[in-house]
Amino acid sequence: MSATARFAAGIIALIAAVLSHGETAHAQTAQQLDWCNGNGNATPELTISGCTAVIQSGKFTGKNLSLAFVPRGKAHRADGNADKALADFDRAIKLDSKNVGAWVERCSSNIRNDPGRAIQDCTSAIKLDSKNASAWAYRGDAFSGKFDYDSAIKDYNEAIKLSPDLMWPRNDRGWVYQIKAEYDRAIADYTDVIRLAPTYPIGWANRCEAYASVGKFNEALADCNKALELRANNASAFDSRAFAYLKMGQLDKAISDYDAALQISLTSGSNLTLESRMGFPSDLPNVVVGFQAAISRFVAEANDDPKPFTWLADPNKSIVAVRRGYQVLDSIH
Repeated sequence: MSATARFAAGIIALIAAVLSHGETAHAQTAQQLDWCNGNGNATPELTISGCTAVIQSGKFTGKNLSLAFVPRGKAHRADGNADKALADFDRAIKLDSKNVGAWVERCSSNIRNDPGRAIQDCTSAIKLDSKNASAWAYRGDAFSGKFDYDSAIKDYNEAIKLSPDLMWPRNDRGWVYQIKAEYDRAIADYTDVIRLAPTYPIGWANRCEAYASVGKFNEALADCNKALELRANNASAFDSRAFAYLKMGQLDKAISDYDAALQISLTSGSNLTLESRMGFPSDLPNVVVGFQAAISRFVAEANDDPKPFTWLADPNKSIVAVRRGYQVLDSIH
C-alpha cells in the first residue's frame, strides 16, 4: 500500500473513531477532520485549527494521532513557521516510526538548511516505501543541495519512473542538467514540465534560460514573456529574461529586468531561483545587487571609452555561480 493510500486509510479510521462518539462530537469533529485533511480548500490556518482540535481531543493515539501531526506540520510550513513544522514531523515520527509521510515531509523541510539530514530522512522513507516518488524526488533535491548532481539525477530518474506525470522532479532534474551545462537535456525536461503543467510559470522561465544558454534567443524571449503573462509578479521570469538579454548584449534591458527581479524578491522575500527547496542561499538578492552593479560599472566605462566593449566572462557559468552565492563575475573591456 502506498503512503497516500495508508494516509487515506488512516483518515477513514479517524472518522470511524469520531462516529463512535455521538452525533454532536461527530458533527464538530468531522468538520475539523476535513480541515485537517485539507478538504474544502482549507487554508493553512483552518488546517492547523482542525488538526489541533483532533490532536487535543484525546480520542486518538499512536498511529492515528501521528497522522494528524503531518498535515498540521505542512500547514505550519506553508504559513512560514519552519520550526513548528519540524516539531510536528518529529512528533509524528515519534508516535509512528513507520509513518512514511512524516519522514518525507521532514525530509522536504530540511532540504534547504540541512540537506544531509534530509537525505537521511528520505532514505528512511524509501526503506519503508520504495515506490514513494516524492521521497526519491526530495532526496534528489537534497543531493542537489550538496552539489552531488549525479546522485540527484539518479533519484530524479527513479521518481519520474515511478510517477511519469509528476511534474516537479522533471523541473528539478532540468535545473541540474542546466547546472551541468547539458542544455539539450534541460530543455527536454522543461518541455515536459510545460506539457504536464502549462500554467506553471517557472517551467516557462526555466526553459527560457536554457534556450538563452544555447543562443536560441527568440525562443527564450517567447518563453519568458509567456511566464510573465501567466504571473506578472514573477522574479524568476524577469531573472531569466535578464540573462537572455545579457547574452544578447542588450545590457540596458538586462539591467532593467534584474532590477524588476530584485525588487520582487526583496518585497516578497522569495529567492530568484527554482523555489527554496533547491537550497540556494538566502542572501541571493544581495549577491544579485553586486552582479547588477558590475554590469552597470562596465557599461559606464564603455560609454566613457568608446573602444569596443567585450564581455569575457561566460554568463552561463556566472549566473550559476551567482545563484550559489559567489561573487565571481569577471568582465573587462
